[in-house]
Amino acid sequence: MNEIKKQSSFSRSLANEKKLGAYYTDTSVCHMIGKYLSFPENHVNVLEPSVGDGSALKAVLTSADAKNISTYAVEVKEETYSELKKRNQINYLVRGDFLTDMKMTARAFSFCFSNPPYGENPLNGDRFEISFLHRIYGNMKVNGVLVYVIPEYIIAEKNFAKLWVQRFRTAGVYRFPEKVYSSFKQCVLFGVRKQTMYTPAEEYKAFEDLVQNMQEISPDYQGEKIKIQESTEKEVKYFTTVKENPEKNILAMKSSGIFKSIPLEEKSYTATKVGNPIVPLKDDLVYLLSVAGCGQGLAGSKENKDLHLQRGNVKRTQNSRYESVNGGEKVKEIVTETSSVCMTIVENDGTITRFDN
Repeated sequence: MNEIKKQSSFSRSLANEKKLGAYYTDTSVCHMIGKYLSFPENHVNVLEPSVGDGSALKAVLTSADAKNISTYAVEVKEETYSELKKRNQINYLVRGDFLTDMKMTARAFSFCFSNPPYGENPLNGDRFEISFLHRIYGNMKVNGVLVYVIPEYIIAEKNFAKLWVQRFRTAGVYRFPEKVYSSFKQCVLFGVRKQTMYTPAEEYKAFEDLVQNMQEISPDYQGEKIKIQESTEKEVKYFTTVKENPEKNILAMKSSGIFKSIPLEEKSYTATKVGNPIVPLKDDLVYLLSVAGCGQGLAGSKENKDLHLQRGNVKRTQNSRYESVNGGEKVKEIVTETSSVCMTIVENDGTITRFDN
């Protein structure tokens, strides 16, 4: 896919790094999850925001018999990313933090499987489960299907429940089998993305009822399956990290027609504008002339290793005060004007010195 831009550098989330590997989804349950899904013959874009070792996503797709797909996955841990990259089982794999590092096309994915980090997001104080849900909603197509694996105590929270019902139509809520559930209280939510965000009271009540009467996921499910709609690779224009490339940006700017149309004059600095006065100037006068612009620019030389940049300016400041006239009730304003001079020197080792008076 020519239009996809890939990068692997990123600013790491320490909170995600600390949690990594602790709550990978049990693959036996993932095979059960896949039996609740029906993939079309046409192409499907699949998103996994925290893919881990990739085994969970692979189990779901294998069990669901998903064949005509393109997988897009994000992994924050370098070692895990490198190992998964070697196996070459993900079509588009990026190393980064899904919440802070990624730039991806909105409404481009018709299926998402996510087992997000558990805990508090230090960036905003929300739970990671809520932060991920916010971001995933924007990435998914209308009527796209989200499979969301999170702890039961999060599902039962009112804040999460309102957020979920506002953005997704609930297609199912199931508890993991007891032998797995006892460790992390994990459950799976099946949701269909709404076109617009709204929260009907009856939907919220129905969701509460489902959670309170939650059933264990079935290993032999034979009921009606949740249908995944098609999506094309052309819909994914971006799937990359947001790290800037200054050199690339400069080249793009220089090739811009608008940039070329602006008359820019490059002026070279000089530190010899003061000239050679007949009478040597006193130190305070030399300083005043420098900050006024007469001696600003590059000074010294590379050969002497004293090359530096000096810039200065003079600001006029007005101050006012009020005095009574002849001791009477009338007052008059007295305005005085003073000069404030500033000199900044940048040395070749990066040291910055500022003089003010």
